[in-house]
Amino acid sequence: MKVAVIGTGIAGVTVAKRLAALAHVNVEIFDKSRGTGGRMSVRHAGEHSFDHGAQFFTARTRTFKDFLADYRAAGVVVEWQPKIATLSPAAKLDHRIWREPHFVALPDMNGLCKVISRDLDVRLDTQVHSIEKNDGGWWVKTVKETFGPYDWVVSTAPPEQTRQLFPDNIGHGMDAVRFAPCFSLLLGCFGSLPAWDAAVVKDSPINWLAFSDRKPGRNSQPALVAHADGAWSQLQYDTDRDQVKKLLIDAVASVVDIQHDSAGLHRWRYARVTEPLGQDFWINETSQLAACGDWCLGNRVEDAFTSATRLAQRFERI
Repeated sequence: MKVAVIGTGIAGVTVAKRLAALAHVNVEIFDKSRGTGGRMSVRHAGEHSFDHGAQFFTARTRTFKDFLADYRAAGVVVEWQPKIATLSPAAKLDHRIWREPHFVALPDMNGLCKVISRDLDVRLDTQVHSIEKNDGGWWVKTVKETFGPYDWVVSTAPPEQTRQLFPDNIGHGMDAVRFAPCFSLLLGCFGSLPAWDAAVVKDSPINWLAFSDRKPGRNSQPALVAHADGAWSQLQYDTDRDQVKKLLIDAVASVVDIQHDSAGLHRWRYARVTEPLGQDFWINETSQLAACGDWCLGNRVEDAFTSATRLAQRFERI
């Protein structure tokens, strides 16, 4: 059986790894980006490196904890114990602690996906724009090439993008999933810096600040990531990017005195799941199409892993 997997985030590489371990399955993975990771990605700007998507992840199920054990032993995943503050333009600084372990990947957040996909057949910088059923198999089409045939296609893209790839009469139920967007402001900093490593921000367009360079194993000059609030990001979604950048720089300045010599902006359209599908994965065995991702169960890295793992287990019975 030959399977095409779309996406190299944690869901994509997890389901591909599990399927590739089956003796009767051959897997090929496609991703439009230049690197693996999906929302666990990294952006480099000169000597600054920014974890501009997912900042960390937790492990609450025994299955995910067991999965991470080997990667923790190998130093690919480590616990992050930052100094955390709560900030507000109108309130005094407050400190907080996390009640459960939080983890990051090394050397950047996409490091885990890189290692998982190391022995897989991955085609990066390859954007799939359509799939087509012909002569009993699925053909995956890009602007330049056509790949196939495949017995199955598994999409780990957000549901709106997945439904655009799948035939018009396929994908019922996915349209119920909802997301909140997020702007990420990336500041290359210098000079005097605050003592905290990360901060929750109240009463502001920003709800999170973190120095990516202070996470374990990083090799970066000071790199501050500011995540905008979801509702604010939705209101400003179509605003001129330079204007959004200025508004977020001003918001940072209202809570912390910091100097920067570079500023970047990234808009995550599908940043946080607000209404999940409510089932482990989506599958249509008649059409031989399937989909998985955090959006099936929640909005955490572990949700993406769980969805992909359970879909792979379903394939074991096909």
